[in-house]
Amino acid sequence: MSTWKVNADGKEHIVRMESPAFGRKVIYVDGQERKKVGLPVSMWASYKFDLDGTPAFINFRAVKRMKGMSLYVNNERVDPEPGGEMSAETLQWFMLSIPLLLLIGIGVAAFLR
Repeated sequence: MSTWKVNADGKEHIVRMESPAFGRKVIYVDGQERKKVGLPVSMWASYKFDLDGTPAFINFRAVKRMKGMSLYVNNERVDPEPGGEMSAETLQWFMLSIPLLLLIGIGVAAFLR
């Protein structure tokens, strides 16, 4: 679960997203359920909603037991409150770096032979 505090049109909102391993994800705004999103096993998606007419979306990424979520309001990223999931961008970078690290390891092993 991740939580964000965000200002939209001068009003502060608390946005929270619950993301169980199996089951639909739920977006809450100010403690009220706003939207149930995703398939029970969705792993890579962007979920759109609005905050008092201000466009917002949450990018969601999941790989095995790791999850990442990022909130954007008016196309600007909002930093999460401490203790939540990592950002979607961090998880995406991590997953893209694994093949590179494997290639480096293979190259080093071949060089040391």
